[in-house]
Amino acid sequence: MRKCCDCKQEKDTSEFSGRSHRCKPCSVIAVREWRKKNPGKRTDSGAAFYALNKEREQARSRVYRKKYATTIRETTRRWQKANPDKMKAYLRKSRLKTTYGLTVEQYDAMLVAQNGCCAICSTTVPNARKTHVNFAVDHCHKTGKIRGLLCADCNTSLGKFKEDPNLLRKAASYVEAHQQLT
Repeated sequence: MRKCCDCKQEKDTSEFSGRSHRCKPCSVIAVREWRKKNPGKRTDSGAAFYALNKEREQARSRVYRKKYATTIRETTRRWQKANPDKMKAYLRKSRLKTTYGLTVEQYDAMLVAQNGCCAICSTTVPNARKTHVNFAVDHCHKTGKIRGLLCADCNTSLGKFKEDPNLLRKAASYVEAHQQLT
């Protein structure tokens, strides 16, 4: 049994971290208060320490992840199952960033600039079959440059025409030539 220096309660030694004079709940409170009083200190010193010890910290992290892989995986799955909306938002944010280099805010700004509709057909419905809830990010496959946001039908159509302007013009001419006048 030990006595906490903050709450003054006698507690079992398992309630303390190592040689700490504070019990675990009091330690959590103390750390939170310190972080509020010193907002930039912790991250600055942590970043500096990591920069100096990068290889060692990465090796330590790999060992930890390998040792506790099952526990980490189970905890992650439980969290994902308990937080489907957060998980969906995280995946969307991650996909936009890794695939197109866009933030969710940049995507939203593009959508506002397009008046909330497809850049080609002006529909406000991203997908008539409701398999996608967001507009597709249209980009040049050669340069990677983002052109705009398209509904699923327009995005697929561009792909079918191999994004070739000449093929698209021929298709438009074909349709115009064979339209029936009523």
